[in-house]
Amino acid sequence: MGLYKPNEKITTVFSHPTAKTGITNFTTYFYSDGKSRTISSSINEISNGLYEFSFTPDEEGVWDVFIEETGDSTSRVANSFLVKSVFDANVMQNVGEENSLPGNISFIRNTLITVESLLRSISSQLLRL
Repeated sequence: MGLYKPNEKITTVFSHPTAKTGITNFTTYFYSDGKSRTISSSINEISNGLYEFSFTPDEEGVWDVFIEETGDSTSRVANSFLVKSVFDANVMQNVGEENSLPGNISFIRNTLITVESLLRSISSQLLRL
């Protein structure tokens, strides 16, 4: 689960469960602390069956996001994001200041989320076997 601030754009990558390419119609479901939410988002294919997804949560909470190809609920992928206004001081101490890290912490965070999403997709496919 990624850690973000309200009104901070979240971008992550996911793969279609069957690596299907060329999808242009997705349905997204958002829940903040269990409440259904309507929020705008964007999805673009960046590689064969690999899609980039972005949205901006407008409040604190645990955001659960479900994405599926429109009309195909078997293609559903899910991810959760923790959105907090104030990050825990211990977490920030361990992470350090964003500008002091070699490289970009957002890139590192998004890469980890991408790996997490891919692992979830693989796990989902294995459960179907």
